[in-house]
Amino acid sequence: MTKVVAPLLSLQARGQIGKSLIFRQYKTKAIVGKYSKPGDVKSFKRSAIQIEIRSFYYDCVDEWRKLSEEEKGLYNQRAEQRKKPMSGWNLFYKIKFKEWWDGREEGGS
Repeated sequence: MTKVVAPLLSLQARGQIGKSLIFRQYKTKAIVGKYSKPGDVKSFKRSAIQIEIRSFYYDCVDEWRKLSEEEKGLYNQRAEQRKKPMSGWNLFYKIKFKEWWDGREEGGS
C-alpha cells in the first residue's frame, strides 16, 4: 500500500476505481493500493527462504512445547535479566534462530 497526499486532488478519497485501485483511510493517513479479489492469493508466491523460515519456526514451537516447566522457567529467568527484558519463549527462539541461521550461512541446513 502507498501513502498519498491529496488523493485524486482532494482532501479525502475512499473506495475503488474500477478493478484497478483502492483508496482507504488508515488512522489519519490516506492509502492507495492495487485491487484484489477477496481470497485471491494466486499472485502471491512465497519465496524459498520464507518457506524455510516458517518451517523452522514451527519446529521451534514444537521444541519449546516439549520443554519441561523447569526448563521454560530457566529461559524466563534469563530473559528477565536482560537489558531489554523479553519472554522466555522469545529468548529461546532468538537463540535457536541465531544458531540455525549461522549454520545455514556456513552451508548446513
